[in-house]
Amino acid sequence: MRLSPRTLIPTAVLAAVLLAVVSGAEARVSSREYLEQQLVQSSDFRNRTQAALALGRLADPRSRPALERALESDSNPAVRAAAAVSLGKLGDRRAIAALRRAERDDSASVRRQAESAIAELRGEATPAPDAAPRPIDWRRVRHVVAIGQVSNNSSVGGATLVAPLRQGVLAGLGGVAGVAPFGDANDIGAEATQQIARRRIPRFRVDAVLSDVQRTERQGELRLRCSVNLTIYEEPSRNVLGMLSGSATAAEPMGQGRDQELRMTTAALNAAVRSALTTAGSAFERAGGRR
Repeated sequence: MRLSPRTLIPTAVLAAVLLAVVSGAEARVSSREYLEQQLVQSSDFRNRTQAALALGRLADPRSRPALERALESDSNPAVRAAAAVSLGKLGDRRAIAALRRAERDDSASVRRQAESAIAELRGEATPAPDAAPRPIDWRRVRHVVAIGQVSNNSSVGGATLVAPLRQGVLAGLGGVAGVAPFGDANDIGAEATQQIARRRIPRFRVDAVLSDVQRTERQGELRLRCSVNLTIYEEPSRNVLGMLSGSATAAEPMGQGRDQELRMTTAALNAAVRSALTTAGSAFERAGGRR
């Protein structure tokens, strides 16, 4: 979706000023000092937000106090969220205390960015989506679940969101106690088939639909909300056993790269899947008990 010129102009003007300050060898004040001044003195929250993000790109640890003050006292949640993002990029663990306090902020966006920044400072990496699957401990498996049809019925993203949705469902099922998840029924090989038969483990299929994506802008903050529906089938009969639904919203300050919307949509999608799967364990238990 296009942003209005009214939204774009102040950001573009400030970006040009910041570039000139960063690259100007004869500037009377350093780029860091200039940005910190803008963060405190600008009356336009969009300028303060861009200044906070630019300080994160400079990654100068001396900016930590200024960013912490913005995180704790700026009146606009977009500025506070941007300060949290940049504190995570400074690599200074002394910022964790301020970020911990920000986890109690009134704004959900600020709280989420503070949590992400703390994880970044602690070096807590997220496993790669294509990482090798863990071996299955069949003694703990009570349900085998394969992913069936995956589709995007929203007006956003088209086929580009189908693979992230499938991966999100697979990862989410992996977090459900007692479930051995498979990306497709064809992934259940001979060894797994033998284990399923020998242990009489019930099998299920889950179809996933991305039903809606909503995009909103407010006070320099971009929000993307995803809703998903998961339908549970008994295998091999294909009897419908139930449906799980979930929604989640990702929020960030605007202007964080060309891939911002896709990245945020994927994050919201994954969170919506996790929300839908909150009751999956009991759903599979009930379904298995009816067999």
